[in-house]
Amino acid sequence: MASRHAPAIAAPMHWRVMPLSSTGPTMDAAMRAGWRRAAFVVLLAVVASACSGQGAQTERPVATFTDRGPMDQPWANALLIDVRTNERFRIVDLVAAGRVVFLEPMAVWCSKCRAQQERAVEAMARLDPERVTWIGLDVETAESAEQLARYSTDAGFDFTYVIADREVSRALADEFGDVVLNPPATNVIVIEPSGEVTHATGGHSADELVEIATAALS
Repeated sequence: MASRHAPAIAAPMHWRVMPLSSTGPTMDAAMRAGWRRAAFVVLLAVVASACSGQGAQTERPVATFTDRGPMDQPWANALLIDVRTNERFRIVDLVAAGRVVFLEPMAVWCSKCRAQQERAVEAMARLDPERVTWIGLDVETAESAEQLARYSTDAGFDFTYVIADREVSRALADEFGDVVLNPPATNVIVIEPSGEVTHATGGHSADELVEIATAALS
């Protein structure tokens, strides 16, 4: 899925006032008019760039897969290991059991990921833990299972945490684009019991998570 990125913020422009020609008042007026037109065009370009950047920051790209359910997704069929319990499982099996699965690609160092999980804690307190599963999928290649387990314990997060191997990471990127491997983008992938899979960046509030899960289970 193609993703939209906010344009880089341009360096401040430094204006240099050039002396007008001394060929006469008519030429001076023409040149001043030309300078005003040029400045106006530049101003419009700057405003347009800023507006497009703001839109890209607030928009959440979403992909819905209706012709390929999770049974066909390599990342959903991969055997995963919970670093806290050493339990082995597959996402497809959780979905087949009627669960809503929230999959968050993350990293231990990512403060936005931690904030999203704090909101997930609030949401899960309002949902049936037998019907909804939150999985923190560590996509940071430099982090280990031990680090991830310690992160879970220190933060007090009672979720399922998994280290993504290279094959799982590649499969996710193939489906959702490279943005899914960027933890600060706060990716959340939702796999519903119906087989529908959605992906969004920017994170979700606790209320939004509850709403998504409730609608998926209805």
